[in-house]
Amino acid sequence: MKACLTLTVLCAGLSLAASAVAAAENEKYPERNPSAPAVGPQTVRGTFTVAPGQSIQAAVDRARPGDRIQVMPGTYNESVTVDFDDIELVGVSVRGDRPVMDGRGTLNDAILASGNNFSISGFEIRNYKGNGVVVNKAKNATFKNVYCQNTGKYGVYPVLCQGVLVDGCVISDVWDAGVYAGQCQDVVIQNCESYRNTIGIETENCVGVVMANNSAHDNSLGLLVVLLPDLPTTVASDALVINNRVLNNNYANLSPPGNTVNLVEPGNGIIVNAADNSEVTKNEVRGNNSYGIAMYALTDVFPPEHKLNVEPNPDGNFIHDNMLAENGGQPSKRLQSLGAPGGDLFWSGKGVGNGWSERTEKRYPAQLPARAGSASAAGGGQ
Repeated sequence: MKACLTLTVLCAGLSLAASAVAAAENEKYPERNPSAPAVGPQTVRGTFTVAPGQSIQAAVDRARPGDRIQVMPGTYNESVTVDFDDIELVGVSVRGDRPVMDGRGTLNDAILASGNNFSISGFEIRNYKGNGVVVNKAKNATFKNVYCQNTGKYGVYPVLCQGVLVDGCVISDVWDAGVYAGQCQDVVIQNCESYRNTIGIETENCVGVVMANNSAHDNSLGLLVVLLPDLPTTVASDALVINNRVLNNNYANLSPPGNTVNLVEPGNGIIVNAADNSEVTKNEVRGNNSYGIAMYALTDVFPPEHKLNVEPNPDGNFIHDNMLAENGGQPSKRLQSLGAPGGDLFWSGKGVGNGWSERTEKRYPAQLPARAGSASAAGGGQ
């Protein structure tokens, strides 16, 4: 009888201990609040709140499509993967403090998402080796008010996406492009600041782009609209580059040897390279040592032995009504080899249907074709 009583007490003690451990484990993970109100265009079915010491990935793993994960201010040393649809990651700001994801120089990507209708806002991301936020093969990817510093190759990186909004993001100290949209359709990049990168903002092999109201300063190259070879998509067209401030992009190229971005020489404000039907207008372009706005073909930058699987010339582009000043003070070696003196406008002479309407004589060549129906005569300043 005494042995049975002892065993009963022992079992009860073990049960209480197990319950305490389970409770402690549960405290480590965020909980779902199914009664949270719907906010935004998606129907939010529940909200997880992640506090310092808890795991963002644990919240993602518990979430279901339509849920929101809100992360409180604090530092989170993790990489997060989201591989299903309709998830919103929200960084909560409290008295100016926001959540920080810090890779400590050892983690690869901060966030890797592949689901449709993915949204991220309000995070500071720093010290990752690979990238900041990557969204791959998704419909409707939204990045708002994300700060990335020293996040490897790219800061904000949508690739093979349809329907992209990058709004109010600040990116610095990455070795390729701060904001990089690759092989996407219907892209809007607006109200962003990008500095101390090799390229400030880049759209590569994209169709249907609006790049508006951004500040690209102190990069090697400010803004780039480009068609590159050796990729699954073989077209870049219909970009509107408007109302951006593109200043003093003379920063040293940060890229490691052996990368295509090594071809970027410091000193250029805006470049259209092999893309078609772009319009570049109403931008302030100032203080760039080579050229304010330049248009190239791929054959101008790739060696002759590189076989190109795309049409290499820029066609149907229109450069007009920009504010150009103080550009061309120290042109790059490539431009010097072409006999180009540096200035506001540069065209390598390749491609058809391109036109300029600008109030500047600092151009190369001296005669640039006017767009049919535009106000300026070929090659002349107004």
